[in-house]
Amino acid sequence: MAERSPVDSFTAAMIASGGSAGFNAPNAANGIYSVAGAETANYVLTPAKSDEVKGITAFDASLVLQHDAGLIKLTGPAAVAADVNRSGSITSFDAFFISQKAVDLITVPFPGAGMVWDFTPATRVYSNLKAHQTGQDFSAILLGDVSGNWLQPAQQQTQNIQGSGGETSGTTEPVVASVRRQMAPGSSMAIDWLLVKASRPTIYSIDVVLGYDASAGALKSIQAGPQAEAFLISTQTNQPGILRAAISGAVVSGGMIVGENRRFEITFSSASVFFQLHPKNLLPSSFLR
Repeated sequence: MAERSPVDSFTAAMIASGGSAGFNAPNAANGIYSVAGAETANYVLTPAKSDEVKGITAFDASLVLQHDAGLIKLTGPAAVAADVNRSGSITSFDAFFISQKAVDLITVPFPGAGMVWDFTPATRVYSNLKAHQTGQDFSAILLGDVSGNWLQPAQQQTQNIQGSGGETSGTTEPVVASVRRQMAPGSSMAIDWLLVKASRPTIYSIDVVLGYDASAGALKSIQAGPQAEAFLISTQTNQPGILRAAISGAVVSGGMIVGENRRFEITFSSASVFFQLHPKNLLPSSFLR
């Protein structure tokens, strides 16, 4: 189970002491599994899952940054999901890995994790098993999904995130996004600024996909604009004509990227290249107190 919602397609392996016998319950559906045919012996039951990796976004990295800065406190499942490298501490290093996964620069398991999903308890031990056992539940947490939004919206519940104003949760704010252009002084290169404004100044993170004509010019550089260097930015350009970016911050003032104060700079070798915003893939996340 994860946040009290069923987790499908996990495996449960029950191994006898010394490895003399093993039994599996593969592809458990709706969070229900059973292991049959075990003879009387000592066993260790271990669950595992490596699929359904979804919902890891820049917002998750922002939550980690806010925790590391002491602005909020992650506890329970959120804290487990945040410590993606299993160091025992939640730091900006975890935020860095989550940001990279948000744009698929890295794959899971995260470096140092050794697992994709964390189960509690990690195992169940049976001494001299000789009768049916029921209610042998596990809790499953997707590492990196601090906000818990891998679930369907109707199922999603608030993770354990505590801020100065009490319990908080992520939500989506209406935004207006545009790309503005200026020519680099003394050259033919164009500099595009990604500008994003929200109806309320509470944006902590943005996941965005931008499309461009790769045949018209080369992408030269991607960086934070003036006064935006404090944001954690991960970009991925492996697919020609597509730029994916995850932008995360711990503190905002007047919005994450607003006007000339918060800018995301993209430089091209040719002035003929223009961006096309992909509205369905623009995912601003705000953190409301």
